[in-house]
Amino acid sequence: MCVKPLVIVKFGGSAVTFKNEVKRANLQVIRRLAREVYESMFHVNLVIVHGGGSFGHPFAHKYNLVNGFSDVKQLAGLAETRYAMNELNQIIVRALIDAGVPAITIQPSSCVVLRNGSIVHFYLEPIRLILKLNCVPVLYGDVVFDEFLGFTILSGDKISSYLALKLNAERLVFACDVDGVYTADPKVNCNAKFISEIEAEELASFLKSISADSGVAFDVTGGIIGKLNELIEPALRGVEVLIVNALKPGFVRRAILGEEVKCTRIVKHFRK
Repeated sequence: MCVKPLVIVKFGGSAVTFKNEVKRANLQVIRRLAREVYESMFHVNLVIVHGGGSFGHPFAHKYNLVNGFSDVKQLAGLAETRYAMNELNQIIVRALIDAGVPAITIQPSSCVVLRNGSIVHFYLEPIRLILKLNCVPVLYGDVVFDEFLGFTILSGDKISSYLALKLNAERLVFACDVDGVYTADPKVNCNAKFISEIEAEELASFLKSISADSGVAFDVTGGIIGKLNELIEPALRGVEVLIVNALKPGFVRRAILGEEVKCTRIVKHFRK
């Protein structure tokens, strides 16, 4: 029996929500992405992770959750952020189910423990069993409990990279709202140049040269700098890493299947 390769797909919050409107999902994009997942799942095993966008970030920012517990007033924010992320997750999972995908929610705060922001425990067995049944686990950025900080934000980016390594994924697809990596923010700089491929070892020095301004008012998970930093280790370990535009129909499906598509590839070594 042929074993299907595993692909981790991260739906960026900027693609599945309208980040300038609190708790407004981009239903048109979500439903199309769900159809693209359905079209892909017969060829690969899939794990989907999504960001928080306008659901999680406003509350996490308001209550300063990323820096951990310091005031009892934050507990309301902890509950609000968890509730909001669950709302977005249910919207995405509903769209996947409606498209024919057997999508199963895995709540990160129930299976992950952090220590000073780093993952020290991640119970993966349910994910492995879900994949064995040819179902699709769906995780998301979450407020996760931390042995030292009390709680903090565990980004969908970090979850995606961690799972790509621990589950031996063949490919890691980051689906966002731009075509890939540019030398500057293409939304505000018309001279930004597109980078179609970059070696993982060059990425760290590149990150020091670009602005941390991601073009939004705030991003508690580190913006584009945080995302790219999370992709270095998987690429160095041989995972094919692609950053692709989720707003363009068919791009995510082609990236999942390893077909030709405009994107940024982060590679261990340039192809000869």
